[in-house]
Amino acid sequence: MREADVKQSIKDLVFEGEELYSVICTIKSVEFPTCTVQPLDDEIEIDGVRLIANDDEKGIINVPSVDSIVIVNFLDSTNGFISLLSQIDSIGLRGDEFGGLIKIEKLVDKINRLEDKVNSLINKFNSHIHTTTATVSASAVVGVIAPTTSQETTVTPNTKISDLENENITHG
Repeated sequence: MREADVKQSIKDLVFEGEELYSVICTIKSVEFPTCTVQPLDDEIEIDGVRLIANDDEKGIINVPSVDSIVIVNFLDSTNGFISLLSQIDSIGLRGDEFGGLIKIEKLVDKINRLEDKVNSLINKFNSHIHTTTATVSASAVVGVIAPTTSQETTVTPNTKISDLENENITHG
């Protein structure tokens, strides 16, 4: 038996004559972990369309926007899943314990302001002197005392976006 024949025989056994197909639909509602859709060419709504492979919220979860267009692929005549989305309300990546993604430009701006402030304080610390009045003779003498601590080094260079950014994952 040829390899192509073996593959076709396995496919025939698995799907038992059911043909896989896709339908263009509009999202009517989202009831996580499923949604209700309405095919563009039909008035009958389909509910229970999967947003994720199982009920585990540790995968990638794309939550479509209501009234957006999606492609629903069917595993069989009654079980479908969202395969492509035109608009999303949110994306979950392996749960939510770390919160949302950062806005890298705002984070770098804030870090740069903090670095500048720290550098300013370091410069003031390194250059400060103490004024004193010492009595070393019959009258007081004004003098300066240098700090006894070692000099601090400034934070250089300032943080750049490329220092923090993973370019493989973008958002907006």
